[in-house]
Amino acid sequence: MKKIAGLKKGDEFLVLLATTDLPFARKAPIALLTMLDIVATAAPGILPIAVSAPCGALLMGILTNIVSNNAAAVIGTPITVSIAAQMGLPPEPYVLAVLFGANMGYATPMAYKTNLLVMNAGKYTFNDFLRVGVPLLLIMWVSLSWLLPVIYGLR
Repeated sequence: MKKIAGLKKGDEFLVLLATTDLPFARKAPIALLTMLDIVATAAPGILPIAVSAPCGALLMGILTNIVSNNAAAVIGTPITVSIAAQMGLPPEPYVLAVLFGANMGYATPMAYKTNLLVMNAGKYTFNDFLRVGVPLLLIMWVSLSWLLPVIYGLR
């Protein structure tokens, strides 16, 4: 372990250990309560899911920073399917929008573990991610906003 600790201090190697614990995010309970509120108001019919879900999404604007992108997609997909069903529309374009949206963490190094690994190993700065990530996000957002309705005939 002393040799590994020595390697971690140097700049030549990037040491990855599977034993590293993720820190407890202090706002995670707020996110959990917000998600539970969405379900608690939609399940018994107090509010339609089409109302409670967007309200909850607005409250949880940093969701992918609290929960992984995979978890955000798992949480958002059934909500999206329910909203599409209530509107009488096919769920596929909405599910694709959620899945693409949950994976658009290009603009910050915190969005993905791999971004942090690349940042550390490549000695990139936060601004490097912004310079490349923001234009990429805009391209994806505009192209998907146009392409999904065209492909699924929602225009």
